[in-house]
Amino acid sequence: MEQPILEYFLSLKYPISIYPEEEGGYTALIPNLPGCMSQGETLEEVIINIEEAVVKKQLLCFLKDKYPHNLLRESRDEEIEKCQNNE
Repeated sequence: MEQPILEYFLSLKYPISIYPEEEGGYTALIPNLPGCMSQGETLEEVIINIEEAVVKKQLLCFLKDKYPHNLLRESRDEEIEKCQNNE
């Protein structure tokens, strides 16, 4: 896989949904990357986990497996705004 392809997909904007867990901590998921989710004890930790570890690993897996690129799409500004307004 070419590095520029990975860099392109890493540069796209992906909305992150974060939910508090009943027993404490948070779960984060990225709807545009099926199966991409992570957990953390604090908001800061869950954001770091989802952005650095999971997204990069998930994108590498998708691209190595030649996952349909139409599923790895950048969110439109309206979608991001909608997510932010639903918080």
